[in-house]
Amino acid sequence: MRYSPRFASLALILSVLVAACAPAPSGAPPSPLAAFYHQHLDWHACAGGQCATLRVPLDYSHPGGAVIGIAVFRAASTRPQDRIGSLVVNPGGPGASGIDFAREAASFFPAEVRQRFDIVGFDPRGVDRSDPIQCLSNHQLDVLTGSPAYPTDAAEQSQLVSLAKQLASSCQRRYGILLDHVSTLDVARDMDILRAALGESKLTYYGASYGTFLGTIYAEHFAKRIRAMVLDSALNPALSAAEDDLQQAESFEHLLDLFITWCTGQADCPLGSTPQAAMARLQALIQQVDRKPLPGLGDRGVGTGPLITALAGAMYAPESGFPVLEQALAQALAGDGSLLLEIADSYNGRNPNGQYSNLIVSNIAINCVDRPYARAVQAYAAKATQAEQMAPVFGAAIAWGDLPCAFWPARPELTPAPARDPGGPPVLIVDTENDPATPYQWGAALSHQLSQARLLTYDGEGHVAIGRDACVDEAIATYLTSLRLPPAAAVCQ
Repeated sequence: MRYSPRFASLALILSVLVAACAPAPSGAPPSPLAAFYHQHLDWHACAGGQCATLRVPLDYSHPGGAVIGIAVFRAASTRPQDRIGSLVVNPGGPGASGIDFAREAASFFPAEVRQRFDIVGFDPRGVDRSDPIQCLSNHQLDVLTGSPAYPTDAAEQSQLVSLAKQLASSCQRRYGILLDHVSTLDVARDMDILRAALGESKLTYYGASYGTFLGTIYAEHFAKRIRAMVLDSALNPALSAAEDDLQQAESFEHLLDLFITWCTGQADCPLGSTPQAAMARLQALIQQVDRKPLPGLGDRGVGTGPLITALAGAMYAPESGFPVLEQALAQALAGDGSLLLEIADSYNGRNPNGQYSNLIVSNIAINCVDRPYARAVQAYAAKATQAEQMAPVFGAAIAWGDLPCAFWPARPELTPAPARDPGGPPVLIVDTENDPATPYQWGAALSHQLSQARLLTYDGEGHVAIGRDACVDEAIATYLTSLRLPPAAAVCQ
């Protein structure tokens, strides 16, 4: 699942040639990573399963230096006599908690998968329970998430630049060198050490959204250590930041069009009775809150930032999101922005008590170190102008969402490139035709880049296919348990 305060792009970029470190073969001099690969996890009971801490080097180029801990969780297989092994999962983001995802496995994974595998989640370095990057106070995050989605005048542009610089400088001051070592390549190396610590000779993996990029990076460097890999709602690593933003903005806009069509098909759509009238009224509401934010919750109002975040959040699961968004817009048109703010808060990782998870900041930290971004503010303005023409509601917001990377202290490690096909076992890519956050063409492109990949299409709406459709769930369960792929060009409807 993709998370970000202003939809900073998910698609991260594949590494150029970087050698993978691994334990030395028998008879060879000991590898500097051997102690990490040979560690045993000390499991203890915790909510919903067992928890442990995996030790990994902060800097893989200096494995004898500082060590950091990676928080790990497992939910034991429900039919241990038929257990195959461990299924390592990542829910995306970047910045989402793999531990929370694994704890909720019953909500997503088919019963057969939970019967045959221990579901293992981990919080990647810099995320939640694993040395979380938390650069701003809750009040400062309220200011950040409540700021305009994009500037409409020089004063608002100055405000956004000031907030981006504040975030970057605060993170540099508090976390320093850690910011250089939260890349997806670092996490892929951590995941291979986790595989070994779990006692698995080969990795069985499920990744959603950004988790598909993590899986692709792992496949590039550790192809011979893969048993099975499901990439659900895949990213296209060949895209530049600008290309990614434009395509994602168009995809969100497409889902918004579907919402407008759905809403105007209801008897009491608050936006109007025709798609044209509804879109005009929504645009008018956006312009209205830019001039004067709606009352929200407490002293927090709803300007363009929270409004567009709420619109995006509702696109992820249309079956539940569309009715809630319809209600929120009805209240907003009556002068009450509280429900819109609740939707935006949920998307941004803000709890009702006012405490934020570190989702927003870790998302930015990982994105900024994973690929190059423009360093000049003018480049964001130019990109926003182009994006707005292609996606009038979401384009400018997504383009300006990358702004913190212009001032980020850690330099990017990777560059845009198609996935470097490593061979290895077949990979199952699952993509939804109407996905707001990871457009369908991204998964199709990745399936061509990886020669052993099989693309399964879900003819539906929303982000991440697992748990939405029995046909998809059956195909994933069959592949993970028996390694049988669905037929070529298969479609679940």
